[in-house]
Formats: sequence, C-alpha cells, structure tokens
Amino acid sequence: MTTYRDLKSHQTTIRFSPSQWEALENAARDRDMSVAQYVRDAARARLEEDAALASSERHRAFAEGVEHAREHSLGEAESAVALWEQGRQARERAKDLREQSLRQRSAASKQSARSVGEPKSAAAVWERGAAARERAQLLHERARSFRAPKRD
Repeated sequence: MTTYRDLKSHQTTIRFSPSQWEALENAARDRDMSVAQYVRDAARARLEEDAALASSERHRAFAEGVEHAREHSLGEAESAVALWEQGRQARERAKDLREQSLRQRSAASKQSARSVGEPKSAAAVWERGAAARERAQLLHERARSFRAPKRD
C-alpha cells in the first residue's frame, strides 16, 4: 500500500538566467504544462538516459568478458586436445614396447627350452639371466620415458 510518505517529493530551488527562464516558459507552454513539470520531465528523461547508457556500458563490458572467456576456453581446449593426443601416443608406444618385450621373452624361453639338454655351468646360467634382466630393465625405462608428463 502506498503511503503519503512514499509519495512525498524532495523540494529544491533552481536558479535560471532570464533568457533560460524565458526559454523554459515557452517550451513548457508549447507542451501545455508548467515549468516545474517540464523541468521534472527533463530531469527524469536525463536520469533514464544515464541509466540506459550505464546499462549499455555494463552490457559492453559483459560482452567483452564473455569474448575473453571464449578465447581462453578455446586455448584451453586446444591444450587439452594436444595432451590427449600425447597420452594416446604414449599408450600406443607403451603397448608396442610390451609386445616387443613379450616377443623377446618368448624367443628367450624357446631358446632356453631348446638348450635344456645342454650342460650349463652356473656362471653361464647367471650371465644369461643377468642379460635378460638388463634387457627387461632397459625396456621398462623406455616405457617410462614415453609416459605423458604430469600437469601441475
């Protein structure tokens, strides 16, 4: 409910030069209103204009922010795509190295099975095992070097 206090207006005194007052009286008369109403309407129109301008500036600033965010997100998306591709390549290389390692183990196992009947010295067996461990360690290190780097 609107009360008298809500309708109460602030009163002020404005001074105009004689030529300005005459122009105000003529403009108000042309619109069939009082000078006070003419000044109130002009002030209200100016306030609305300022609000619209401020709103358009906020809108422009918002639009610039959206554009900046869009550009930033596109850059991040490109980085993400590159990382995914790097990860895919690393997984593919690791798979190839595992397959190579399995083939080498299989070949070593077949070689070992063929030579079961041959008498072997402990030193020969040790050397063969050491060589196999060395190859396995080398393959393991190669596989680790193809892992995707961690991101901070």
